[in-house]
Amino acid sequence: MGVAVQGELLTAAAPRVKVCCISSAAEARAAVSAGASALGLVSSMPSGPGVIEEGLIAEIAAWAPPPIATFLLTSLDRADAIAAQHARCRTSVLQLVDRVEPAELRRLRPMVPGVKLVQVIHVRDHDSIGEAREAAPLVDAILLDSGNPAAAVKELGGTGRVHDWQVSAKLCAAVDKPVFLAGGLHAGNVAQAIAIVRPYGLDLCSGVRSAGALDPAKLAAFMAAVRGSAAPQGPSQQLGLVSIVVRDYEEALAFYVGILGFTLVEDSPVPEQQKRWVVVAPPGGRGTNLLIARASTPEQATRIGNQTGGRVFLFLYTDDFARDYEAYRAKGVEFVRPPRDEPYGTVAVFRDVSGNLWDLVERKPRAP
Repeated sequence: MGVAVQGELLTAAAPRVKVCCISSAAEARAAVSAGASALGLVSSMPSGPGVIEEGLIAEIAAWAPPPIATFLLTSLDRADAIAAQHARCRTSVLQLVDRVEPAELRRLRPMVPGVKLVQVIHVRDHDSIGEAREAAPLVDAILLDSGNPAAAVKELGGTGRVHDWQVSAKLCAAVDKPVFLAGGLHAGNVAQAIAIVRPYGLDLCSGVRSAGALDPAKLAAFMAAVRGSAAPQGPSQQLGLVSIVVRDYEEALAFYVGILGFTLVEDSPVPEQQKRWVVVAPPGGRGTNLLIARASTPEQATRIGNQTGGRVFLFLYTDDFARDYEAYRAKGVEFVRPPRDEPYGTVAVFRDVSGNLWDLVERKPRAP
């Protein structure tokens, strides 16, 4: 996002919220009453939830009071077909859920005067950043989702899956247009998503539904979580990075990224100090990031592999201990203490490439 958009977000009460997969006029009214800034209306799709008839889309679009935006989700990719569909539905925004070629975007713009264009980017890897940069100059906003357009039956949204928020954060910084974040958002994770990605807006479907219907309680909890994330009570701080001293950058990256599966967030040269700024993050974008720091003095070299005098240095929380324990062992990670059950969860101790000790922990739910 550009500076102007970020400034608006940081001073606003909260990111804008678009409730998608609206299936009826009653759901549209409920979403607006709960504080939604926009309604998502899904037309014919190759897969996914929430599809409604174009006549109902037009009815809801005509009802929506200003300044509520109405998004027509279309899987069409040719300018003339998209414009014809919009003429039938008359929404204020076109959400292009599949890739639309730049030439078609240029053709589409004069066909739908006054209508905003939002290009969906399905975040699968860092190539998504390049896709967003290509589309951004030709549209009014970018929306990040977790589909898979390359699947045998295209997934173009509504998957309920969370993608890599670290990639999304880099993408936001790379484009000078507002960015909406979608994909598996719910009341329990939206505050973390906002903190990592800093999106202009949020887009949700499955996270506020029960048995396919809009759930007023889930929607209210989501909106409360969004408001709470934007207005912390009292001073707010966050532990940003923890340095880990290593012998060699590439050796460390081969372990943390190649074996542990961390995400490479940044790898930038710092020539004036003859070093690199290398940051990695746990899978899923949760927790504090690691700054990989190559030892540059004899004293720093003495700390490699023993930054805490022999005790466990870092604690890696997981949502599936058995999955990660077996995967790490298969990749040759050395576990120096076997798994054991503790009152707080299941834990095992492993040694990283430098020799530091880590706890791998699946925490038990706290008693109410």
